[in-house]
Amino acid sequence: MNLLVATTNPHKVREIRPLLADCGVTVQTVDDLPPIVEPDESAATFWENAREKALAYG
Repeated sequence: MNLLVATTNPHKVREIRPLLADCGVTVQTVDDLPPIVEPDESAATFWENAREKALAYG
């Protein structure tokens, strides 16, 4: 299974990859996708920002 982690923060990716390594999950980042315009992260909560990123990255 592939999981897209909608971040360009390498520290977050280094934390997430080991957590999922034994689960058979391949972690991909936005750097693995064709270039797109970064969505605005001005929402009031982390959840709302994550939702906006998910919609932008499709």
